[in-house]
Amino acid sequence: MKFRRMRSALAITAVAALTLAACGDADDNGDDTAAETENGENGEDTEPWTLIESSTPAMLSELGGAIDAEEPIVVTLWHPHWAYDEWDLKDLEDPEGALGEAEEIHSIARPGFDDDHPEVTEWIGNFELDIDQIAELSTMVIGVESDDLDSEYDSEVAAAEAWMQENEDVVEGWIGDDFGSDIGGGDEIEIAFIPWDEAIAVTNLWDAILTEHGFEVTQTQADVAPVFDGVANGEFDLFLDYWLPGTHAEYQEQYGDEILDLGIWFDDASLTWAVPSYVDEVDSLEDLNEHRDLFGGEIVGIESGAGLTDISINEVMPTYNLD
Repeated sequence: MKFRRMRSALAITAVAALTLAACGDADDNGDDTAAETENGENGEDTEPWTLIESSTPAMLSELGGAIDAEEPIVVTLWHPHWAYDEWDLKDLEDPEGALGEAEEIHSIARPGFDDDHPEVTEWIGNFELDIDQIAELSTMVIGVESDDLDSEYDSEVAAAEAWMQENEDVVEGWIGDDFGSDIGGGDEIEIAFIPWDEAIAVTNLWDAILTEHGFEVTQTQADVAPVFDGVANGEFDLFLDYWLPGTHAEYQEQYGDEILDLGIWFDDASLTWAVPSYVDEVDSLEDLNEHRDLFGGEIVGIESGAGLTDISINEVMPTYNLD
C-alpha cells in the first residue's frame, strides 16, 4: 500500500477561528420588534458565536480533553462515529431541521472504472456495513493514530486487515466467487479520502481487501473539492464517503453526471452538534444562546471545506440566531 497526501487537512496544529459578523444595530426608534431582532425573541443576548474551523483530529482532541476535565463543550459531529462508543455524548435537538435529514453514504468511481474493473465494481456495489460494524472497524483503524483510543496494530491498514480476517464471512459475501483469488494481477487502484473517520476506516478496509486480491493500492488524502474533481477527471479511481442528499449536494450538482455511483453502503447517516451528556443546561440548539457564557460562545468544528462546516455556518447558525 502506498500513501500520499495532497492537502494538510489533518494537521491539528493549524486551528483557525472564523468569527461570523454580527447583525447591525437596530434603529433607536422605540420599536419593540427592532429590539427583538437585535436581542432575540425573549430579549436574550445574541452576541455572535465563533465556529472554530480546525480538523477532525483537533476537534476530537478538544472534545476528549474537555470530557477528561468534565468541562462543557459543543462540537460539530456526525453519525456514524466511534466517538459515541468512546464517550457518553448527547446530540442537540434540531427542531427547525437546519442540519438536514438522514443521509446515505455512497461509493463513487471515475468514468470507465466499471469497464476497467468490473469485478471490483460489483464487489463495492455489494458492500454494506451496519452501525456496529462501522464502530468496531473505525475504533480499530482510527485507534492507530488517535490519542483517545488504544490500538494493538502498527498501521491503519494492518488494523483493517485484522477486521477483514475477523469478519471473513462478511467480506466473502461482498466478493462472492472471487474471494481469495489473485484477480487484480498487479493493477493499480487509487482511493481518495477525506479526513472523516469512517472514510479513513473504509478506505483502509478496501485497501486491505483489494491488496489481498492482487491489486496495488494507493491512498490519497485530499480536501473534499479536489476529491470530487479528481474522481470526475480520472485522477482518482474511487471515493468511498459520498454523503447524499445534503452534505455533498453541491458536488452532486457539479459532478453528478461525470462520476459513477457504485451504491450505498450505509443508509442512516446524519449530521449533528453534540455535547457531553453531563452538560444538563442544553438539550436543543434552541438552548445555546441562553447559555452562551457556559461555552465561551464557541463551537468546535472540523475542516473549513467540509459539508458539515458549510451547513453549520450557512444553515444552523442563522436559523438559531447564533451568527
